[in-house]
Amino acid sequence: MANTAKTQEFFIGDLDIRVSNDLTKAGKLGPADTIGLLQDAKVTMTTNQAKLQAGFPQKTYATAVTSREMTIEGNLNEYSISNLALIYGDNEALSTAETDVAASTTCSVAYDASTPSTDLTVTDASGLAADDTVYIYDSNNPADVMVMEIASINTNTVTFTLNIPRSVDVGWKIDKVVSVKLGSSDNIPPLTIQVVGVMPLDNSPFVYDIWKGTISGTAEVASSADKFGALAFNVEPLQPTAIDISSGKFGSDAVTKALIKKFPMGRMSKKLTA
Repeated sequence: MANTAKTQEFFIGDLDIRVSNDLTKAGKLGPADTIGLLQDAKVTMTTNQAKLQAGFPQKTYATAVTSREMTIEGNLNEYSISNLALIYGDNEALSTAETDVAASTTCSVAYDASTPSTDLTVTDASGLAADDTVYIYDSNNPADVMVMEIASINTNTVTFTLNIPRSVDVGWKIDKVVSVKLGSSDNIPPLTIQVVGVMPLDNSPFVYDIWKGTISGTAEVASSADKFGALAFNVEPLQPTAIDISSGKFGSDAVTKALIKKFPMGRMSKKLTA
C-alpha cells in the first residue's frame, strides 16, 4: 500500500548543541558543553551542482557536484556571557567566562559626585582585582549603571581608572563583569561542535560531530514587550587542514586524528533499526 510507514524512526523534539573553543575536545563534547536552551535548531546540508544543459527548451544532460555546504543554526534563549562571547566571536572573553569566578559586593560609604574622586569604599573587595571591569548600580533601578575599570585596591577601597561620574548610595551593588570585544577584524576563532537529538519512540540518540567550525551570519540582540528574546546562532563547519591535525590543534590522540582523517569534516551517527 502506498504511503505506508516502513519504520518507527519519527523525530519530534529539540536538539542540544554543544560547543567548545578547545579543538582537542573534538568528538568528546558532553552535556557540560551545551549552549543551553535553544529553539528552532536545525542542521542543513546544501548540495550545489553545475548542470550541463542544451537544446530548446533546455534539457539537463549531466550534473556535477561543485560543493556541499553545511550550516548549524538556531535561536539561543540564554543571554549568558559565554553565549554572547560565542556569538560575537571573542575567544578571550569566552575563555574568561568559562574559567573566571563571579564576584559581587556593595558600597559601604556613600559617594558624592559633586566632589569627584576615583575611590569607592565597599563592604568586601576580596573578590575583585586591578584591571577588573565592574558594574556600579542601584539594584532597585539597575538601568542606572556605570561601567568602570579598577586601577587598584587597598583593603576595601577600590580605586578606578576614572572619576566615578555619578553619586553612589550605601547598598549599591558592585558586580564583576566580563567585557566582550565588538567589531573586531580579528579572525573568528574556530570551535568544535556536537549536535544531539533523541528519537522519542525508542529514546535513542543521534549525533552530529563537527570537528571544526566558525560562527557566521548575523548577531542580533532584539527587545520585545511580549516575548522573550533570542540570540541567532549560526555555525558553518570547516574542513580541518593537514596542518591542523599535524600541528596538534586537535591534540596528540592518534585515535582522534585517525577519526578526522576518516570523516574529514565530521560525522553523523545513529543506531541501527532493530
